[in-house]
Amino acid sequence: MFEITRRFSPHVFFARAEAVAKDILDAGFHPIGVAHTHRQSQVSALTVGSLRDLASRRWGKGGGWR
Repeated sequence: MFEITRRFSPHVFFARAEAVAKDILDAGFHPIGVAHTHRQSQVSALTVGSLRDLASRRWGKGGGWR
């Protein structure tokens, strides 16, 4: 996993990349006495975006996606 966030007021830019091998065919549970494995599937995701501050108050900030 890799994640980065940069703030250039009033904008925030972010990116996240992740990859994992998962058994997506079952929840990982088999009945007692049944022992077999499923092939692992490679699951990857890439997310990039930006957020702009629309309101800034003492109690927090509100923003919108671009």
